[in-house]
Order: sequence, then structure tokens, then C-alpha cells
Amino acid sequence: MKVFYMVIGLAIGIMWIVFLYKTCAPSVNLAGGGQQPHKIVRVYAPRTSAGSASSAIEQKSPISPTSCLIFAVFCAINLGIWFWGRHAIKSICERKDKSPAEKLQAIANEDILFDLPLYTGLLGTVIGFFLIARGSSSSRDVAYISTIIGIIFSACMRLFILRPTRHRLQNAI
Repeated sequence: MKVFYMVIGLAIGIMWIVFLYKTCAPSVNLAGGGQQPHKIVRVYAPRTSAGSASSAIEQKSPISPTSCLIFAVFCAINLGIWFWGRHAIKSICERKDKSPAEKLQAIANEDILFDLPLYTGLLGTVIGFFLIARGSSSSRDVAYISTIIGIIFSACMRLFILRPTRHRLQNAI
């Protein structure tokens, strides 16, 4: 259970870091003396076809509630996969009629459960890039964070559920 809380804390920490980055990242403050110094803006100087620089000012906005909801959904999906994988491994190990070698083979057949968080992260990336194409402003964050969450959950499941169980069964052979 300690590992479960560690994974949850890590996922929440990553989302918190992204939130802080999106809302508090240092930007150029164009406010001069006496002008609204609390407004933070970013200045971009894109190149035009003639090669001259033109300025565009973009007001910085925090992460949208839709992005937060999508992050929460992907964390919930990966938590569901975590419990599903734990239950599958536990049910295989509790079988009294199987030898340790047969249990190892059964665990190898359940290997897809430990890759499933990666696939959900990939799905989040595809959804995020689809939303980018449709004009959503914070969908790039969804794409990146869903992939990171998927990688973290998959690695933790393999390290803290699958690996110790395999070692225990190999030592029993």
C-alpha cells in the first residue's frame, strides 16, 4: 500500500508542478512605472516572410478546468489499471493447484496489464494533439502529462508489483 501512495503522490506532484509552471512561470513584464505591474505578458517576435521581426503580446492564462479534468480522468484510469493488475497478480499467486513455474507462466500472460498505462498515455497524447488541431490552447499539456503519467504508472507497476512477485516465485522453484 505504501507504493500505491507513492505513485499517487508522484502523479499529483507532477500535475502540481505543471500547474505552477503554467501559472507562475517567469515572463517578461512589460508594465512600466505606474502601469499595472501585476499583469504578466509574454512577448514573441516571430519572423515574417520579409525577415523583419514583429511583436505579438500574449496574455498568460492558467490551466483550463477542462485540462485539469482530463488529467484527473487519466490518473483515475491508471489507478484502475493499477488495482486491476494487483488483483490479477494476487489471484494468480493465491492458486494452490498451480506450481510456481505455472504461476510464472500465468503472470507472463498477464504482461499486457503492465503495458496498459503506456497505451492510455499514448491515447492521451493522440487526444491532446487532436485537440491542438481543433484549436484548444492547453491540450499540449494534456498530451505530455498523460504520457508522463502512463510511463510512471507502468514503471511503478513493473517495479513494485511484477518484479517482486516474479522473484518470489523464481526463488520458490
